Amino acid sequence: MEALKLNLLVVLMYRLRNDLQLSNGLVYYGTRLVVPQTLRKTVLNLLHETHLGSSKINSLVHEFYYWPGIHSDVHNMILSCAVCQKYSRSNTKAPLISHEIPGTPFAKIAADIAEINGVNYLIVIDYFSRWLEVYQTNNKNSSTIIKKFKEIFSRFGIPQTLIADNMPFNSSEMQQFAKEWKFSIITSSPYYPKSNGLAEKAVGIFKNMFRKASENKQDLELYLLNYRNAPVAGLQYSPSQLLNSRHLRTKMPVNDQALIPKVVPESIVTQMEENQVLQKFYYDQTAREKNEEFTVGQEVLVQNLNNKLWEKGRVLRKLSQPRSYLIKHNNGSVQRRNSVHLRKYNKPGLQCDKEIIQGEENRPRSEVQSRIITPSHSRNPKAYQPGMSRSGRTLRVPTKMNL
Repeated sequence: MEALKLNLLVVLMYRLRNDLQLSNGLVYYGTRLVVPQTLRKTVLNLLHETHLGSSKINSLVHEFYYWPGIHSDVHNMILSCAVCQKYSRSNTKAPLISHEIPGTPFAKIAADIAEINGVNYLIVIDYFSRWLEVYQTNNKNSSTIIKKFKEIFSRFGIPQTLIADNMPFNSSEMQQFAKEWKFSIITSSPYYPKSNGLAEKAVGIFKNMFRKASENKQDLELYLLNYRNAPVAGLQYSPSQLLNSRHLRTKMPVNDQALIPKVVPESIVTQMEENQVLQKFYYDQTAREKNEEFTVGQEVLVQNLNNKLWEKGRVLRKLSQPRSYLIKHNNGSVQRRNSVHLRKYNKPGLQCDKEIIQGEENRPRSEVQSRIITPSHSRNPKAYQPGMSRSGRTLRVPTKMNL
């Protein structure tokens, strides 16, 4: 392999022979100094001494230095720099993965716990109707949360699926409750609330209600009543209509006929799906798909969300949930993390392989800087005359674009 690389280098340099010039014992490619292999790492270290970005270093390289595969070596050096990897920016947000819309109310619900002024509230929202339930709790213990869920299920029925954050929803006690009551629990990735976006949205709605009700000294229950009776965004039906097929009576005067139950047409599901497609379209305008998959045992960088820095870790296994991996950190702790907080760890090392060299070989001659260095000292006037190659051939500046 090394012999092949050497042969390719020789072939490439031979092809560039008419653009090479010797001055003061140094070889130049146009005005760029040709760096021998033994000094390339030194030059790269000097270029990256203050951790400039790729575009700035490549600009310097394009002006001052040359060797086959230099831009690839610069790219790999920056990718594998421990400092640059540690302080690199967060990953771009990933495209939206929408939850499947259930066919019936309360078949799928989302839950979260919000703390306001030191008081905990269990917040539950239905994926179909967007009906919102709020319960004050003394604590976040599994037994307390299970008791509240039993109250909810006794009113609305047992869901098929509960989407929730982790603790206390992933506790063994909660799992046993789900097994006995015959429903499944899907937990979201820690530190990534977007994977339980509807619950996060419900928390935001409730907190907004709470602040306004507190400031105006109004009943919070009245806010919940009016929310349940107002049309869902993008639909002409309210949570109450979608859940109970009727409007709720509020303080506003309405005709009694408006309170008569009316079944919502089944076509509403199609409308919900269309709204979901439109939401994904706009969300994905600023998102980027990560095609990279991580394998068991692979070294990765994990983002510390407290300081936004990247730390080394190792993949233990890929989980069944989308974009979820079980990661072991360098400190020994094991966590489930979303792939948006993971990236490939690049080990230090340079690469200049056959493909890179062949890419240099096939580069158009129009990219070659054709300015020739005039040597200040020469022992053989014929060999070093300005405008002359070492073989004595007259060099001419190439005509570009007929200018």
